[in-house]
Amino acid sequence: MGWFLWPYRAIATLVAGLSYLQSILAGQFLSGTYSSLLGHQNNAAIIDMLLILGIAVALPIPLWGRRAWWPVVFAAGLLGMTTVQNQLGFARILTVHIPLGVAIVMAATGVAIWAWRASPKADG
Repeated sequence: MGWFLWPYRAIATLVAGLSYLQSILAGQFLSGTYSSLLGHQNNAAIIDMLLILGIAVALPIPLWGRRAWWPVVFAAGLLGMTTVQNQLGFARILTVHIPLGVAIVMAATGVAIWAWRASPKADG
Protein backbone atom coordinates (compact mmCIF):
# COMPACT_ATOMS: atom_id res chain seq x y z
CA MET A 1 0.00 0.00 0.00
CA GLY A 2 2.87 2.35 0.65
CA TRP A 3 3.37 3.25 -3.01
CA PHE A 4 -0.03 5.00 -3.09
CA LEU A 5 1.37 7.71 -0.84
CA TRP A 6 4.47 8.54 -2.89
CA PRO A 7 2.80 10.45 -5.74
CA TYR A 8 0.67 12.33 -3.20
CA ARG A 9 3.76 13.13 -1.14
CA ALA A 10 5.54 14.50 -4.20
CA ILE A 11 2.61 16.69 -5.25
CA ALA A 12 1.93 17.89 -1.69
CA THR A 13 5.59 18.82 -1.24
CA LEU A 14 5.69 20.71 -4.54
CA VAL A 15 2.47 22.57 -3.75
CA ALA A 16 3.76 23.56 -0.31
CA GLY A 17 7.11 24.69 -1.69
CA LEU A 18 5.55 26.68 -4.50
CA SER A 19 3.13 28.23 -2.01
CA TYR A 20 6.12 29.60 -0.10
CA LEU A 21 7.54 30.88 -3.39
CA GLN A 22 4.19 32.68 -3.94
CA SER A 23 4.78 34.58 -0.70
CA ILE A 24 8.27 35.58 -1.80
CA LEU A 25 7.08 36.73 -5.22
CA ALA A 26 4.22 38.70 -3.66
CA GLY A 27 6.60 40.34 -1.21
CA GLN A 28 8.94 41.31 -4.04
CA PHE A 29 6.04 42.84 -5.95
CA LEU A 30 4.79 44.77 -2.93
CA SER A 31 8.36 46.01 -2.36
CA GLY A 32 8.52 47.51 -5.83
CA THR A 33 9.90 44.72 -8.01
CA TYR A 34 6.91 44.85 -10.33
CA SER A 35 8.28 42.21 -12.69
CA SER A 36 7.66 39.64 -9.93
CA LEU A 37 3.92 39.90 -10.56
CA LEU A 38 4.20 37.79 -13.73
CA GLY A 39 6.13 35.13 -11.81
CA HIS A 40 3.46 35.27 -9.08
CA GLN A 41 0.74 34.74 -11.70
CA ASN A 42 2.59 31.91 -13.46
CA ASN A 43 3.41 30.19 -10.17
CA ALA A 44 -0.28 30.33 -9.23
CA ALA A 45 -1.16 28.57 -12.49
CA ILE A 46 1.43 25.86 -11.80
CA ILE A 47 0.03 25.35 -8.28
CA ASP A 48 -3.48 25.00 -9.73
CA MET A 49 -2.30 22.40 -12.24
CA LEU A 50 -0.49 20.47 -9.51
CA LEU A 51 -3.63 20.51 -7.34
CA ILE A 52 -5.69 19.06 -10.20
CA LEU A 53 -3.05 16.35 -10.52
CA GLY A 54 -3.10 16.06 -6.72
CA ILE A 55 -6.77 15.13 -6.76
CA ALA A 56 -6.01 12.38 -9.27
CA VAL A 57 -3.08 10.96 -7.30
CA ALA A 58 -5.05 11.16 -4.04
CA LEU A 59 -7.87 8.94 -5.32
CA PRO A 60 -5.97 5.63 -4.95
CA ILE A 61 -5.34 6.40 -1.27
CA PRO A 62 -8.96 5.73 -0.19
CA LEU A 63 -9.99 3.54 -3.13
CA TRP A 64 -7.16 1.02 -3.21
CA GLY A 65 -5.27 1.83 -0.05
CA ARG A 66 -8.35 1.75 2.20
CA ARG A 67 -7.39 5.00 3.88
CA ALA A 68 -9.41 8.12 4.69
CA TRP A 69 -10.92 10.30 1.96
CA TRP A 70 -9.64 13.52 3.41
CA PRO A 71 -6.50 13.76 1.18
CA VAL A 72 -8.85 13.94 -1.82
CA VAL A 73 -11.07 16.46 -0.04
CA PHE A 74 -8.09 18.59 1.00
CA ALA A 75 -6.64 18.62 -2.53
CA ALA A 76 -10.02 19.68 -3.91
CA GLY A 77 -10.45 22.21 -1.11
CA LEU A 78 -7.05 23.74 -1.79
CA LEU A 79 -7.93 23.95 -5.48
CA GLY A 80 -11.14 25.76 -4.54
CA MET A 81 -9.20 28.15 -2.32
CA THR A 82 -6.65 28.90 -5.04
CA THR A 83 -9.42 29.49 -7.58
CA VAL A 84 -10.97 32.11 -5.29
CA GLN A 85 -7.47 33.45 -4.59
CA ASN A 86 -6.78 33.91 -8.30
CA GLN A 87 -10.01 35.85 -8.81
CA LEU A 88 -9.30 38.07 -5.80
CA GLY A 89 -5.80 38.77 -7.09
CA PHE A 90 -6.96 39.72 -10.58
CA ALA A 91 -9.63 41.95 -9.00
CA ARG A 92 -6.92 43.47 -6.74
CA ILE A 93 -8.92 42.77 -3.59
CA LEU A 94 -5.77 42.49 -1.50
CA THR A 95 -7.54 42.82 1.86
CA VAL A 96 -8.83 39.26 1.31
CA HIS A 97 -6.20 38.03 -1.17
CA ILE A 98 -3.28 38.31 1.25
CA PRO A 99 -4.89 36.62 4.30
CA LEU A 100 -6.29 33.87 2.06
CA GLY A 101 -2.77 33.38 0.71
CA VAL A 102 -1.51 32.88 4.26
CA ALA A 103 -4.27 30.32 4.86
CA ILE A 104 -3.34 28.50 1.65
CA VAL A 105 0.32 28.30 2.67
CA MET A 106 -0.67 26.98 6.10
CA ALA A 107 -3.07 24.40 4.64
CA ALA A 108 -0.58 23.26 1.98
CA THR A 109 2.10 22.90 4.66
CA GLY A 110 -0.23 20.84 6.85
CA VAL A 111 -1.15 18.54 3.98
CA ALA A 112 2.53 18.03 3.08
CA ILE A 113 3.40 17.23 6.70
CA TRP A 114 0.56 14.70 6.90
CA ALA A 115 1.63 13.12 3.60
CA TRP A 116 5.13 12.45 4.94
CA ARG A 117 3.97 11.31 8.38
CA ALA A 118 1.27 8.98 7.05
CA SER A 119 1.98 5.30 7.55
CA PRO A 120 0.92 2.43 5.28
CA LYS A 121 -1.68 1.41 7.89
CA ALA A 122 -5.28 2.52 7.43
CA ASP A 123 -6.21 5.67 9.35
CA GLY A 124 -9.98 5.59 9.02
